[in-house]
Amino acid sequence: MNNPFDITKAVDFTDKEIVDYWVDISNKGGFKDLLKPTSIMPMILLGSKGSGKTHIMRYFSYELQKTKHQGDLKKGLEDDKFIGVYLRCSGFNSDRFSNKGQSEEIWDTVYAYYWELWLAQITLNIILDLQKKNIITIPNEQKLVTQILGLLNKMPKDIDVPLNLQDLINLFSSLQRDVDYEVENCIFNDDNKLHIEILVSPAKFTYGIPVIIRKQVPFFNDKIFLYLIDELENISENQQKLIQTLIREKNTACTFRIGARLYGVRTYKTLGSGEENREGSEFEQVVLDEFLRSSNRNYTDFIREICEQRLKLNGVDFSEEQKIDDFIESFDYNFFTEKIKSKKSSQAQSYFTKLKEKLKGRVSEDEINTIITNLSSENVLVERTNVILFYRAWNNLNKKKSQKGNETLEEISLNIKKSALSYQQKTNNESNPQAKVLSKFKRDIIDMLARETREDIPYYGFDDFIKMSSGTPRNLLNILKHSYKWTYFNEGVEAFKNKTMLKLDAQAKGIKDTIDWFFEDNRIPAKIDGKLIDCVDRLGRFLRELKYSDIPPECSINIFGLNLESLTVEARDTFNLLEKYSYIIKSEDGRRDKNSNDKYRAYNINGTIIPHWELSLAKRGIVILSAVEAESIFNLSQMDSFEEVLRKRKQRYNAPFSQKHITSQHKTLFD
Repeated sequence: MNNPFDITKAVDFTDKEIVDYWVDISNKGGFKDLLKPTSIMPMILLGSKGSGKTHIMRYFSYELQKTKHQGDLKKGLEDDKFIGVYLRCSGFNSDRFSNKGQSEEIWDTVYAYYWELWLAQITLNIILDLQKKNIITIPNEQKLVTQILGLLNKMPKDIDVPLNLQDLINLFSSLQRDVDYEVENCIFNDDNKLHIEILVSPAKFTYGIPVIIRKQVPFFNDKIFLYLIDELENISENQQKLIQTLIREKNTACTFRIGARLYGVRTYKTLGSGEENREGSEFEQVVLDEFLRSSNRNYTDFIREICEQRLKLNGVDFSEEQKIDDFIESFDYNFFTEKIKSKKSSQAQSYFTKLKEKLKGRVSEDEINTIITNLSSENVLVERTNVILFYRAWNNLNKKKSQKGNETLEEISLNIKKSALSYQQKTNNESNPQAKVLSKFKRDIIDMLARETREDIPYYGFDDFIKMSSGTPRNLLNILKHSYKWTYFNEGVEAFKNKTMLKLDAQAKGIKDTIDWFFEDNRIPAKIDGKLIDCVDRLGRFLRELKYSDIPPECSINIFGLNLESLTVEARDTFNLLEKYSYIIKSEDGRRDKNSNDKYRAYNINGTIIPHWELSLAKRGIVILSAVEAESIFNLSQMDSFEEVLRKRKQRYNAPFSQKHITSQHKTLFD
């Protein structure tokens, strides 16, 4: 089996595969417009795991420029106006530069020196490669080398002075190996010290070499050196101060694009003075996930093309009219409702069983039977809607019980029966209660029915996969990867090939595997007093209990709002960490609660794990969390209060309905 979605990390791609699998987003100038490779303003490109940072940064590197422009590299570079110098911070094995009996100050100095030697070699190897390919001519190579050597604080002892680029690269490589040796062996030295001469100051090569090359090589007169530094999260806070120093001391010959995960930037302070870089002043910051999510239709087309490109490269042919959606089985509402109707009444109508229990002791047995009969319908969607309408009327009756002339519960059920018959006869549907509910909340009712009858909540089809991805392509690729695997396991055939459909069962199993992968891949360091992941689970449970209550407070429960400023430092820190690890995502539209004048920040749980709590993918209503509720969810020291806090909130939305402490923030979608 050759799974087209097996590789989901750009770091595992060859240079050729980076180009083959590249898809640009149809948003203005695409990713080039986002990255602005010729702008001297440094940029920090943040993104969650799998958002595409590495793919984008590698695509703009020199190695990929060679692949893209292999027909005419010189013209390609002339058009690009930049040379991409790519390096991954993980390549430093930065943990070596710590402890071992050395002070932090010594390690900072050694690390900065090592950085200069390493980056100089990468940059000069690019120049040498261009020279060998006859793309550039160096009028006076010895003069170029001499000027670069002039950047050293002093010449190393006992060496032959380099006369050409290759000799210069060899010298820097030798000096780097000397540092490697000392770093690894200092603890075995008699004096337990590092015996390293620091021959170049921080940033001297990084900035000096591009300036010299622009002066000595005519080809580079109008070009900028674009340092693409990826995986910033893999170096320590002190080591990041070096990067922040480089960002601050910018010149016109080179610039920086720094890639990091959302939690990857540990400091904005520089070496020495400790000045702090500021967004908009020293650098521009882009959050890739937010950019993709805000692209809306462009993101949908982008992620669809990514998947179709993989299939085409693996031998799956598409006609001009076909899309990947055509090969992924979609949810059939009619089949679903027929399946429910075929079940035993104890399963298919468990909502009636629950209603009977709640009515006991409040009305007679005969009245209960009459109510159930009135609410019954041949159409299971209408029947379930009738039950919701009955609960709504019951709740309203409680609010008016001091008033005279109120309807009885039996009379309410009779009126619902009449409006249901009118709905099914398609008369006056604009004002019909059933029509109003089903026009807005059909998917919620489908979910209720699925949960009550022990069917899978329907998260099926490519459109749902896109919503689940939450602006992170790798999330969707993993769903397809695991669904593809299950198709082969279940049927012995490869999905998509020979028009083989990706069936519902394989999709459901693929989603479950992807949820497991997400939790494993996005592990958060555990705290002494509890796991942060438990906070996400409490949030998911809280929203799930409201979604499946008798009268949910909102439709399509997914988005929640809270006032972060009102929380304790502990709860706020936990919340911010969950956001940085992409468990929680800031909602794009900054919604305002319709029942309140207060402005809350709106968020939702990452769509990839939403099925874990059977929540909605659609984004419509917003559930406002009070400070007490938010503390019980996100404050690890208050988590023991969660069950009681949840119980009180649930009382408002479940028969017989508690009216205590209800506020405008806690009204239901039927109020």
